[in-house]
Amino acid sequence: MDRVVASIGTAAITQSDIEHEYRFGLFLNGQPLDHAPDPAALDEARDRLIHQWLLEEEAEAEGIVLADLTERAEAVLEEIRNQYDGEEAFQSSLHRLGMNREEVLARLAAQERALQVVEQRLRPAAWVEPAEVEAYYHASFVPEFASRSEGEP
Repeated sequence: MDRVVASIGTAAITQSDIEHEYRFGLFLNGQPLDHAPDPAALDEARDRLIHQWLLEEEAEAEGIVLADLTERAEAVLEEIRNQYDGEEAFQSSLHRLGMNREEVLARLAAQERALQVVEQRLRPAAWVEPAEVEAYYHASFVPEFASRSEGEP
């Protein structure tokens, strides 16, 4: 029986989901899949799954389409493939992971979609308009600088 370790709304994240996420992370980094995870690594994998799930829901709400990210997923898969010592090692790792090329591409596209949601949400918030800079300069910086300068000899 697979144990539920987290839930998001009506969805459940199981222990095997977390273990698979851990192994998928090893695969992405070109590492052997037979490393036994420590509890901290499993906690990180669980947190990644939760964040991915929440970002996936956000992507659906934003209308971001997976098909738009296929080329990027293909490029990432090629980068992963290059981390392995040849095609045979790559295919062997895929087999040990229990996924085929299409499943990995779908997973990579979902990750790219999550990154796109983060980009859309955070990038605009980091932009400061020139008018905001000028307003800060006149309303805060100049008065503070003038008050500090008055006290100096």
